[in-house]
Amino acid sequence: MPEEPVRKFSGSALQVGHFKEDVPGYPPSLSANRKKDAKAYLMVKLFGASRPLTFFLWRDADGNPVNKRYIQMAEGLDIEDLKRDLMVMYNLREILIITNYNEEMKVARDRIALRKCELRGETYELPADQEEDDREIWFCSKKDPEMN
Repeated sequence: MPEEPVRKFSGSALQVGHFKEDVPGYPPSLSANRKKDAKAYLMVKLFGASRPLTFFLWRDADGNPVNKRYIQMAEGLDIEDLKRDLMVMYNLREILIITNYNEEMKVARDRIALRKCELRGETYELPADQEEDDREIWFCSKKDPEMN
């Protein structure tokens, strides 16, 4: 069976500025990506399995959450434009990974069904009802809430 779709930080985040000061943490972080002047990102994150929701999250370059108050936005950036660009980037990527996953699942199910028919000595016919098991694509909206 195919592996579950993986949503990578690089495919769902945009650099928005840098940190105004070292970002505190518990325990104190040793990562250089949480220090003053390190890059700050806004990303889309999908939460949940049966009824997923998407959120905008503020992150460091390691993908860890950061409070927005530590971020100095890059000059000239508009948060609504950023959200729109990030939404488009995320949704295009989501279409690609879910469509590929659904196709791989169909191939895997066909192989299993073909093997069962072969073992039983039956003639195999391609199932016509495979669409019902497709994983849904959960789109992001620029109106999704911001977290942290």
